[in-house]
Amino acid sequence: MNLPLANGNYRKSGRMLTGILGFMALAIWLFHFHLWYQYDGTRPLRPDASSGRVYPLNTHGHVVYLNKEEDARLTSLTVSTFGLFGTAILIDVLFVALKTNPWEKKQW
Repeated sequence: MNLPLANGNYRKSGRMLTGILGFMALAIWLFHFHLWYQYDGTRPLRPDASSGRVYPLNTHGHVVYLNKEEDARLTSLTVSTFGLFGTAILIDVLFVALKTNPWEKKQW
């Protein structure tokens, strides 16, 4: 199935944009894991309602407690990563898609 946008006019810029979005998503994902493990090593092991540390962060059974801002930061990084990866895949399908299906290639 050939989509009208994948006719070749936007293929080069679509491929470049897909690469940039994919790289940005990978960078945010790696930063997310860095922040996750930093929180895991530096936050308290018991909830403290007076300081607002009531949001659990479970890392393979090791539970620490975050405040609302820290939990929201991790959630926004996760959503951003999946959004960028999804956008990159969508752009790849719409603008960089192959003109022929792999099973329709001619054998020489």
